[in-house]
Amino acid sequence: MKTCASFFAAIATLSSLAAQPVVTSVQNAASPNAGLAPGTWAIIAGTQLAPSVGAADIAPPQPTLDGVSVTVAKSQALLSYVSATEIVALIPFEAAAGAGVPLVVNTPTGTSPAFDITLSASAPAIFTQNGQGTGPALASNTNYQPLASVGTEPILLFATGMGPMNPSTVVQVFLGELPCTISSAGLAPGMPDLYELKVIPPANPLSNRVYLTVNGVQSNIATVPIPAGTNVANVTGSIDGLYPASGIYAQANGNRAVAGPIAISELLTAAVSTVGFDILPNAQPFTVTMVTPGATAILQIDPASDTWQAQIPLPCNAARVYDFSSYNLAVYNLQTQQPFPGDRVPLYFLDPLVLNALMYVPLPTQPVSSSPNCATVFGSSPLGQPSHFSVGIGSDADYGAIYFGGFENIGLAPSGTQTEQLLLIVDHMVIDSKSISYPVY
Repeated sequence: MKTCASFFAAIATLSSLAAQPVVTSVQNAASPNAGLAPGTWAIIAGTQLAPSVGAADIAPPQPTLDGVSVTVAKSQALLSYVSATEIVALIPFEAAAGAGVPLVVNTPTGTSPAFDITLSASAPAIFTQNGQGTGPALASNTNYQPLASVGTEPILLFATGMGPMNPSTVVQVFLGELPCTISSAGLAPGMPDLYELKVIPPANPLSNRVYLTVNGVQSNIATVPIPAGTNVANVTGSIDGLYPASGIYAQANGNRAVAGPIAISELLTAAVSTVGFDILPNAQPFTVTMVTPGATAILQIDPASDTWQAQIPLPCNAARVYDFSSYNLAVYNLQTQQPFPGDRVPLYFLDPLVLNALMYVPLPTQPVSSSPNCATVFGSSPLGQPSHFSVGIGSDADYGAIYFGGFENIGLAPSGTQTEQLLLIVDHMVIDSKSISYPVY
């Protein structure tokens, strides 16, 4: 009888364990590559997370759905959706930033083991149409109609992970590589769980990219509809990463983008680009834009005056040796989740492939700046060959290939694999793009 009792007790224990919820990951709901912060919509993945599928009404999200609740550091999260494998929850605003913050799922059949997450002060992410943080932004006009084309009228963007907004919060929105005027930024009217940003686009955007920063931490990069120009033909060109590396530069490093997982929150993004094209009759001024997440090189072409000018971003002299002490930044060791003392990274800590990349990137003519990124400006008149312009293509190129770079603040990025995109854009047309994946501690 004792043996039977032990057998049934074991079965009951196994049954209880099978019904216990288990959390396997927690990601930013707008962009998996972004981190988490107080006030972030998050997707909780796992098993046995809910007895059934439930969704909140269009009205505000609820603290409990189908008997399921979530706590973060003992503060209750609001829920908009639950199922056996996924919960969509709002990280409580009162949760404190830091590492090892426990998240627990409670269901009618059990309570999950605590799942530790890292909360940054801000982890901004723009919502996109595909729900993955890439491609077209979830953008509208001020009447909340889908955005058909960017013009001079204000547009609305929607975001999460911006943290509690206060007078010291610095929010910037960049569209087409240029800063926007922000008319308003805060929680959407009647929706105390979604950030709405009303912005006025710049007059002449250089690309179709849009992103935002909160206190220097950059969001994912989305796109908005911008009509292509009609000033060029027969366009060729390429862009490749020096660090993280792609193409022949990755091949030279054993087909690696980086030597090991990224361990520094200030990430160097350096690239090389070439481009050539014919300039059509009656062409208006236009731009060539070469983009990495941390730096944008711009060639401004003015056919009527037969001139061009280049603005090439380059790491400032101090930043090249990973001394960020004068830039008012918090530079983190991603292995320990703690800031580097004095915001200076010991040189022995650097990925050797960073040093290889910096050998290609020239020194800036402006060696000092208020940010880690400086600039070099140069130009030429006339353009070169009649009705043709070439940089780094062919023996008769007007100028050599352009090497450039700068630093991107990735904050306390979630561990795993991150992806960055490089773009070569001529007259608003994407000519080449590269997606580079790399590991992060």
